[in-house]
Amino acid sequence: MIGGWRFLAQLIAYSMPIVMAITATVMRAQSMSMVNIIQSQQHVWNIFYQPVGFVLFYLAAMALAFLPPFDLPLAPGELAGGVWAEFTGARLLIFRLGRLLLIISLSLAIAVLFLGGWNGAWLPGFVWTFIKTILVAISFFLCGQLMPRMQQDDMLAWSWKLLTPAALFNILWVGILLLL
Repeated sequence: MIGGWRFLAQLIAYSMPIVMAITATVMRAQSMSMVNIIQSQQHVWNIFYQPVGFVLFYLAAMALAFLPPFDLPLAPGELAGGVWAEFTGARLLIFRLGRLLLIISLSLAIAVLFLGGWNGAWLPGFVWTFIKTILVAISFFLCGQLMPRMQQDDMLAWSWKLLTPAALFNILWVGILLLL
């Protein structure tokens, strides 16, 4: 029961910065269409236009996928092997494949929303999208291994006291840039 409440608290805390970062990206493109969002990045990618939004989305995506250092609910040393301790075989494989699909989906979202999607030189668009998605997914695993694991209370305080105000600042920043 406690583990379920911890999971829910973390999910809500990191959903807010993700939604706010997407809001700023949609504001810049002035459309919710992914095609229009990618076309708005033909000259300047959103990673350069709104670096705060990129960092927010990147860190919140890592937390949403329970990647290190935000993997406390799934950590092998926590809760006697994590929440998947009682699963083996095909059931464990399904959970791990689902998590990998979540990581790939979040990586694709970063590639589309902040890295220009299919925009690139010399190669076809789908190749650029694939390369950007795979590089972001690899960076998730590499960056996570370099940071120490955070406690649940610290993660929630960090999200509500730092990420959410920074996401609001990012929306304000994009709004000011659009007015200028």
